[in-house]
Amino acid sequence: KPEIRALVNAYKTVSGDTDETYTTGGGTYARAFPNTVAFGVTMKGSGGLLGDGRGGCHERDEYITIKELHDSIKIFVRAIMNLSTL
Repeated sequence: KPEIRALVNAYKTVSGDTDETYTTGGGTYARAFPNTVAFGVTMKGSGGLLGDGRGGCHERDEYITIKELHDSIKIFVRAIMNLSTL
């Protein structure tokens, strides 16, 4: 699907990551709206700065670094630009 390629392209262009992307089966707000997908990024090599078992997804000490925040913003902007051309 071109929409999915637009999202993946945004991530790969900004991150430089060439690994296969993946989806998760978790429930999100997206299922409440038609033709909607939840989209977020997990940066390769991120996490672990607080030590093993700390800072994980949806935990009270979940975090991202400033660089990951900036890169995420760039990815979301590029994703919107890619989708706007479809």
